[in-house]
Amino acid sequence: MKCKRILTIATLLLTLIFTGCKKEPTLFNGNDFRVGNWGDPLYLIEKNESSMITYEGVSRLVYWDQFLGYDANVSYIFYESKLSQGYFEIESDQQTDAVYATVISKLSEMYGAPKVINENSSEFQTDRGFIYVSKAGINCTVLMGK
Repeated sequence: MKCKRILTIATLLLTLIFTGCKKEPTLFNGNDFRVGNWGDPLYLIEKNESSMITYEGVSRLVYWDQFLGYDANVSYIFYESKLSQGYFEIESDQQTDAVYATVISKLSEMYGAPKVINENSSEFQTDRGFIYVSKAGINCTVLMGK
């Protein structure tokens, strides 16, 4: 009887510990930006990206895909042939303010409240870098980097 209680308590404690260690949801399943990590070479991104490519340059690759439920141009930016930043230019029939509010809400669920909030932009800090969301242009854009 005493052993059964100890086992029950131990099981409950282990369940609480492992539930508490549950990884928070992130955008890219452990990658810094979609299919790559900061510092990855261009050829590796090309190899791993499965979306339709719309532009290929020496320091930039652009694909067409989805981001947080919106159609978007997805840009990988390279510095000295290494992935340094990425951004999404969201295209939607919704007003930019509405798209911006939805994006901020979804990112806040994943990463907590933005660290910096301005009139037309917000910035999140993550363990992998920063996420900068802007509504200053025609479309809502999301820039990520280290």
